[in-house]
Amino acid sequence: MRLAIQLVLAVVIAIGAYALYRTITDPWEEYQENELQTELTRARMDHIRTALIEYRSADRDYPSTLDSLVLFVRTDSAYIGEDLNEVFPMPGGRAFVPDSLPFSPRTGNPFVYQLVRDDTSGVEIYYLQDPDVPEDFIGAETPDPARRNAASWE
Repeated sequence: MRLAIQLVLAVVIAIGAYALYRTITDPWEEYQENELQTELTRARMDHIRTALIEYRSADRDYPSTLDSLVLFVRTDSAYIGEDLNEVFPMPGGRAFVPDSLPFSPRTGNPFVYQLVRDDTSGVEIYYLQDPDVPEDFIGAETPDPARRNAASWE
């Protein structure tokens, strides 16, 4: 009888220790995954910003859609012959795929992109927002030249 009780207690302790371990490690793993997704999303937004700057310097206007920007990255002489993985490095050594540029790596939702113009002053900037974390954005929703290319997390 005493051996059976000791065995039951040993099993209960082992199960309790495992449950305690999972209680501690699961939130940490979730936090690390969330941080990785934030890093990947911000890197992609930074790549869009880089391409938008290049597009504007070539065309003098921002593209009307991110699809136009993808076409620009795939076909413009500024990027032809370049290793896009070096121009647009991804965290963790992941490969850069131009067609994925308009989409958030977190969920695959398209980024919010809009042009903001002030017809009286001629100021044109863009607003790029993470669809899943609205606090992460580049640019502004008002035509403020000081906010051009400025990221909210920098």
